Amino acid sequence: MKASLLALVIATVSGSYSSGDNVGVPVEVPLGISSGQAVLLESLVVIDKDKQSKAVDLVFFDHEPVLLLGDNQPLHMASDEALHILGSVSVAAADYKVASDQSFATKPNLQLMLRAVKDRSSSPDAKSVWVQAVAREAVTYPGNALGVRLGVQQ
Repeated sequence: MKASLLALVIATVSGSYSSGDNVGVPVEVPLGISSGQAVLLESLVVIDKDKQSKAVDLVFFDHEPVLLLGDNQPLHMASDEALHILGSVSVAAADYKVASDQSFATKPNLQLMLRAVKDRSSSPDAKSVWVQAVAREAVTYPGNALGVRLGVQQ
């Protein structure tokens, strides 16, 4: 098996988020696989550059989701989008460790199957999945405060 470490930035504007709000917009996770192929998400690290250390869910989709509301709005999907959820990873406030003026949380041993599929807008050979961060408690983030690292096995 081939191991990869992927780094993402959750693009946010500065603002206050309520529990259940989208944090940023869906982010493409380039896996470099063909449509229908899969990788295993082995581990996940959330880096909070502002040391908020607040609970967040990361919801994975097999294609770019159609969300009816954007950043800093409640998670609300088009009617059939739930059928494209691959799973989620919950990061609790207690999972974070402090490192100077930042914090990070590690979720090991996930074993979550991520599979790309062709959707209405993708090329014939989908190579990515998508992830949406969702706040699980009230938090105020400055712009681009969250980073995510994904450890995958192909």
